[in-house]
Amino acid sequence: DLEMTFEVQVGEEEKMFGAVTTNDIHKKLEDKGIVIERQRIELKESIKALGIYHIPVNLAGELTPEIKIYVIKT
Repeated sequence: DLEMTFEVQVGEEEKMFGAVTTNDIHKKLEDKGIVIERQRIELKESIKALGIYHIPVNLAGELTPEIKIYVIKT
């Protein structure tokens, strides 16, 4: 399984500044040498809270691996 970590700034009550989007995930995948279409990343809505997320990636056929994403504070 593929894992990636996003370090984000947080304010009071652990509220994130900004969000993690499909664009952010897509760019980090490309940085790792993994090239897929951004639309295949099945992120329903931007990630706006710290935590661990399992994001499905819709590949050809019935293959739908997940990316494990850690959103942590810097």
